[in-house]
Amino acid sequence: MLLVTLITHVLVALLSILFSTLLLFRASRKKFYISYFLIFGTLLSGTILVVITHSSLLSSCVAGLSYLFVVSILNYVSYQRWNKKLVKERISLK
Repeated sequence: MLLVTLITHVLVALLSILFSTLLLFRASRKKFYISYFLIFGTLLSGTILVVITHSSLLSSCVAGLSYLFVVSILNYVSYQRWNKKLVKERISLK
C-alpha cells in the first residue's frame, strides 16, 4: 500500500508540474480545471503518505509548500496570459 501511494504521489506531482508548465503555452478553462485536480491529488496523496508513515510534518510541509508555490506561480502566470489573450480577442471582435 505504501509503495503504491508513494509512486502515485510522485507521478501525480510530476504530471501536475508538467501540465502547469504546458498551460503557459496552451491554456483553456478545461485545462485549468485539470491542473487544479492534479494539484489537489498531489496534496491529498501527500497527506495520506504523512499519515501512513508518521513522517516528520515539518519536512513534508516544506516540500509540499515548495511544490504548491511553484505550481501556483505557473498557474497564475498562465491564467494572466490566457485572460489577456481573451480580452484582446473580444476587443478585436468589436
